[in-house]
Amino acid sequence: IDYNYIKNAHFHQQTEERFLEIARQNSKIRKERLAAEYGLAKSGPFKILKLDRHLQTPHDAYHSMAGKAHTLLEATFNVFNTNGENSFIKYWKQIEKPTYWLAMIIPFILRCFLKPYHIKAETLNNWLITFGIRQNSAISKLCMCWAIEAKVLKLVFSITMTENIYQKLQEYLKREHDMLIQ
Repeated sequence: IDYNYIKNAHFHQQTEERFLEIARQNSKIRKERLAAEYGLAKSGPFKILKLDRHLQTPHDAYHSMAGKAHTLLEATFNVFNTNGENSFIKYWKQIEKPTYWLAMIIPFILRCFLKPYHIKAETLNNWLITFGIRQNSAISKLCMCWAIEAKVLKLVFSITMTENIYQKLQEYLKREHDMLIQ
């Protein structure tokens, strides 16, 4: 899978602007929330050692997968209208679950309630014009993308990593990549 470094880059001037925005906040709580939202933190006492905040980021499986799941969750909620958000929350609250199961049960929750009228009309029209994806197909693709994400997470956090599991993981990541760039 090719990674678009330019599209996903964090440029120094953008990071500096975000640090300034954080510094301008009046309350400590607001500063902490904004810093968490941007994924930024002040440099520690060892800054005198070489630190490049754009290169030295967590690359362990948990942070990598959690970041990907967070991005997918954010993208999913960005296509919901108010009805969609309210319906998701309603179905989410009806299921007893540990909080860390979110990515695993989202496909189930989406299949329970998601209809075209839960998605912003402009998003559906944009998908139709740009990709030729019709309303019902858009629902299926969104659910399928989350189902693949759940399978990826299951494989990534397997106790053992066999060659077979690794090949399945590559296959699922490729399928997810292909769906997301559509």
